[in-house]
Amino acid sequence: MYAVLRRYTNAAKLVEAMDRRSQDVEDMLSSVPGFVAYHAIRSGDSLVTVSVCRDRSGTDETTRRAAQWVRENVPTGGPSAPEITGGEVFIGFGAPQKPGASSSATATATPDASSVRPSL
Repeated sequence: MYAVLRRYTNAAKLVEAMDRRSQDVEDMLSSVPGFVAYHAIRSGDSLVTVSVCRDRSGTDETTRRAAQWVRENVPTGGPSAPEITGGEVFIGFGAPQKPGASSSATATATPDASSVRPSL
């Protein structure tokens, strides 16, 4: 997997536009082949976005689409060009999922203890 971080400064207008059109942002980025995840982190007047894809061509495409979206949707006075850092993900993990939780479409069901028969 690959990830790319884009760090924007003077990003208040960008954050407002993304907040108003969050479904458009989701549709645009989640349709990239190999897309895995996207996060946007606001900190004061700065914004950091993280795109994760199965390969580098996916993260390159998210960067291309993000730049086009900013040009088309943020009025003058928006952020300057972002600082971009990307590379191969070499460690990745998340919180363990509780049995029965289905927060992911790819989660596998854990059998209920009452339905498991002991083997002899």
